Amino acid sequence: MLDVISDSQYFNAHYLAKCQVDTPSNIVEQAWRIALQHRTDFHKVVDFGAGDGKFAFGGKYNNYIGYEIDKRRTHERDLPPNASIVHKCAFSEIRGGFDLCIGNPPYVRHHELNDEWQLKIASQLSDGLGIRLDRRSNAFIYFLCQAILKTKNDALIVQVIPYEWVSRPSCAFLREYISQQSWRVKVYRFKQDVFAHSKVLTTASITVIDKSDKSGKWDFYSIDANFNSVKVESATGSNQNVLQYKRRAENNYAQRGLSPGGQKIFCLTEQSRKEFNLEIGTDVVPCITNIRPIPDSITKLTKQNFNKYLVDAGEKCWLIATTTSPSPKLSAYLDSIPESERNNYTCRNQSPWWCYRPHAVPDLLYGSGFTKFGPKVFINSVGAVAVGAVHGIHKVKRITKDKLRAAIRNFDFESKIVSHSGALKKIEVNQMNSVLGTILEHV
Repeated sequence: MLDVISDSQYFNAHYLAKCQVDTPSNIVEQAWRIALQHRTDFHKVVDFGAGDGKFAFGGKYNNYIGYEIDKRRTHERDLPPNASIVHKCAFSEIRGGFDLCIGNPPYVRHHELNDEWQLKIASQLSDGLGIRLDRRSNAFIYFLCQAILKTKNDALIVQVIPYEWVSRPSCAFLREYISQQSWRVKVYRFKQDVFAHSKVLTTASITVIDKSDKSGKWDFYSIDANFNSVKVESATGSNQNVLQYKRRAENNYAQRGLSPGGQKIFCLTEQSRKEFNLEIGTDVVPCITNIRPIPDSITKLTKQNFNKYLVDAGEKCWLIATTTSPSPKLSAYLDSIPESERNNYTCRNQSPWWCYRPHAVPDLLYGSGFTKFGPKVFINSVGAVAVGAVHGIHKVKRITKDKLRAAIRNFDFESKIVSHSGALKKIEVNQMNSVLGTILEHV
């Protein structure tokens, strides 16, 4: 199973049952095929997050045990005689000593995990492994750590997990830990969208960690729709290494788009703005939530372009102005928002719930996602606030905005960024800061 929880702050049986996505049978078969390339058979096999129990089939083992918290997931499936499902949390008291951990653990984003659960499990795993877990990690990383902790010193780990773990900063602690153990790692990245029928928007992989192989090598492969694998030179799939991360400088730095507490509430179309008679500059300010409608040929986002491609096109382009004393018109709009729609982490931790911490207006705007070569970049002449997946570059100095934009557009991002989902690639903020640093070195 690969679970996606989109609206929950909790990680429990209720939401797992509601949001589970089954692993396709051919992916299960491929995972076992890869496992059996490393070992001919296994004694004790464990599956943390067993879902409907598919991984109990297709392998060679003496004993399989799956941990699945939701009893409804396996009640209709007849398992092999040497396999069983235990309806307990995968992080409950488990003795360990397994020869293989195979499966597809839940994918839940870190900000959707219950804080208390996350703190408890992170502490438990940190103590067991002797490392400090990054609390920004998504749930599948916790399961991967559990797999490492509960398997033998010479065991094999085969997991269907998002490919992002090979490059994301939040997973750096685990990559470093694995490298320190000198374990052999093989990562097979699917070229096709394995979970196209679901809401899973991430590139999937089959990750293999072989504890018995102390070579410390990391190999990367690309798998096509027919499960033919081809070895590639690096995690990017090209001959280039992953673009490095760099902390932002005092000037010329990138910043992610504002997350005020939900674009559905805080970002309005022109039609919605007029419906509530909200005043531009007082009640709302220009923003950009979607960079796709703007043609790549445009260099400056002027008022004219803003109106043509965003306002008149019905895009969410007006951001509720942050204030503790809203006007009567804005108050009427805020009062119209149902409590259920503002019952999220950000709004609950703002006082009042609509008073978000503002971002400065950036000098340049760019899209964090792209499909070819690199992101769109525009000079922010209209003074729009970057929101969500639209990021900003602030305090441009020592170089003109035109020259900086041109330099960014000429930088080859595509060969240095790990694929996020299918053809979509995303550049992290600190990767953009690395690019900015490189550009400024040559000014």
